[in-house]
Amino acid sequence: MPLSRHTRVPQLSAADLRVLAGCTLRVLRDSNRTLDIIRAEELSAQTQLKSLLRAGLFELDDEARALFADRPILAQTDLDALRGKPASSLGGAFARFLDAHELDYALSAQPTPFTRDPDAAWLLHRIRQSHDLWHVLVGLGTRGHEEVLIHAFSLGQTGLPSSILIAVLGGVKHLVFERRWRDLAGLWRAYGIGRRARPLLGVYWERHWDEPLTAIRARYGVVPISRAPS
Repeated sequence: MPLSRHTRVPQLSAADLRVLAGCTLRVLRDSNRTLDIIRAEELSAQTQLKSLLRAGLFELDDEARALFADRPILAQTDLDALRGKPASSLGGAFARFLDAHELDYALSAQPTPFTRDPDAAWLLHRIRQSHDLWHVLVGLGTRGHEEVLIHAFSLGQTGLPSSILIAVLGGVKHLVFERRWRDLAGLWRAYGIGRRARPLLGVYWERHWDEPLTAIRARYGVVPISRAPS
């Protein structure tokens, strides 16, 4: 079953636009302002979240249906248990990624005060909490230019407007101004990898922690961006 992931233009009030503009300006000055990024993402995502739900994101297969019925919270994953798994497994690689980059996974469970629909709120949480896992799948770290590339990949998967903003504005800041020409040329490639991969938001990751990371990539058609051909 095909899934449309084309970006829908967000419909925002004047007040929401002012908040979004303020968040964007602060992030441009300091790309580490995670809470501003989260707020801007939520404000601009409302139309796209509804579109993904209407398109049948969680009707793609039995696993997606089970995921939506159970609605697990990725941020509540037992990371100590994952640390005990082999580094070559999905769960082991994920835990080691979080530890190596000193990431506080609890930040991905921030409230969603602008999202009234419970289905859309859970989907937004799932997108946020999948972000670091997608870093592992595509083989990218957390430096500024790598975040730009992961958002190009995420745009191909979700169509969220916030990923467009980060890819464009972050691309200027971290790729053009830092003269990372190879990464700048790779923006479209990262987006294409995201588009060609199977829809990852319908994957019940909690059932796959023990599986080899290489097998997961092969099953869902995820090509590590660092290894993708030019």
